[in-house]
Amino acid sequence: MIEITIQSPYKKQQEFFLADSKYIAFGGARGGGKSHAARIKAVLLALNNPGIQILLLRRTLAELRENHTIPL
Repeated sequence: MIEITIQSPYKKQQEFFLADSKYIAFGGARGGGKSHAARIKAVLLALNNPGIQILLLRRTLAELRENHTIPL
């Protein structure tokens, strides 16, 4: 069994976590926790849906590594 502890999300993050649409966009100001929320949702979706395809984007490969790959 895998256990994940998630910090109490901001209101917008909570809405994002609860969204069940096929495509979800999450935007907002710098420092609003978007990257963190995207990583958490990606992990939760992958654990609950084997074979799911998840796309995380950044402007450059270096930003992708720094913001998503390393923290994951």
